Amino acid sequence: MNDNKMFKETFSVITASGDTLLEVMKVTVNKNKTNKISRITLIAAAVILTFGMMTVAMAYVGFTQYENPLVMLRAFFGDNGTAASEGIVEYNEDGQLEMNLPGWERVPVDEDLASDLVTDYISGETATASWEGYTLTVEAYLYDALTQSALIYYTVENPDGASGYGIDVNSQFGWIPKEGNVFTRINLAGETYIDEAMSTDTKLYICEYIIIWEFADDPSTVEIEVGVQAVDPEPYYEGAVIGDVHERIKIQLSDGGGMSGLVLRDGNILVSPISIRIFEEALGFDPAGYIHNIILRYKDGSEYVLLDNDGFLDNRMYALGQGSEGLYHTTHLFNRLVDIDNLSEIVLDNLIIKVD
Repeated sequence: MNDNKMFKETFSVITASGDTLLEVMKVTVNKNKTNKISRITLIAAAVILTFGMMTVAMAYVGFTQYENPLVMLRAFFGDNGTAASEGIVEYNEDGQLEMNLPGWERVPVDEDLASDLVTDYISGETATASWEGYTLTVEAYLYDALTQSALIYYTVENPDGASGYGIDVNSQFGWIPKEGNVFTRINLAGETYIDEAMSTDTKLYICEYIIIWEFADDPSTVEIEVGVQAVDPEPYYEGAVIGDVHERIKIQLSDGGGMSGLVLRDGNILVSPISIRIFEEALGFDPAGYIHNIILRYKDGSEYVLLDNDGFLDNRMYALGQGSEGLYHTTHLFNRLVDIDNLSEIVLDNLIIKVD
């Protein structure tokens, strides 16, 4: 495996069109950059509310199921990756901050829960692209229509050895921007991780956590581009490269009939086994700030701390805020499967929402 630190850097705010705002919230790390943690402002007053719940689930015929669903789920939600519950903070010899990464935890996949809620909806529809001695093969995907999020599991293989990529300490993956290096990229907002347990020197197993942009031309289609990086003819900085696309493949997303999900607070909180979408403005939060803490509590007294800003803990794989004025919302992708049938309450800062 290549242990170079990845060069990847997320964008922060993009103005899409009109009053639509899209904002990436998941923290990434770059050893050559500093100040990577964005602090969230506490804005909710202490209040306890009880709301009704609606569960949605459907059946679907003619859906091709993935034959190895647990392999994929262990990569996305299991303990295949690394964990560092205390976080990682590092300084260089001059005392300058080099890495500031909140803690994160990984837990084994509950196979019974996966079978009950998720595995039937993992699609085995595949696609392949080949270029420069490399072959990309889409193994499977899982699409959640309720929260408009998706997981894409694919491999990148080269019999002579895969190279030109970097892996961060939290298993984030990126292609190093350098002339001659290959690349793969997806047309939607998301974050890329590597399945280190399955990957070898010649075959990489890649996990893409995706949230559908509201302004996407075709939100039901994921497009993957592959190619080779070339020198940018109009560079903004020395050594800048652009992607010379060799081939594109498209995946038409299907939810297989739809995983079970919770619709709470008149549709202003949507929860599936893989993600949660929160309409902050409708719940009384200021969209200019951020929610500090998100906790999912179960009927047995246990809890899943998704985000604890003060505790320096972030168990999200990716989060994206978007929406026009009055409809702003944020979608958070989990790092473990959530048993939505046994949730008792959801905590958003000091707002407690009962799940009855």
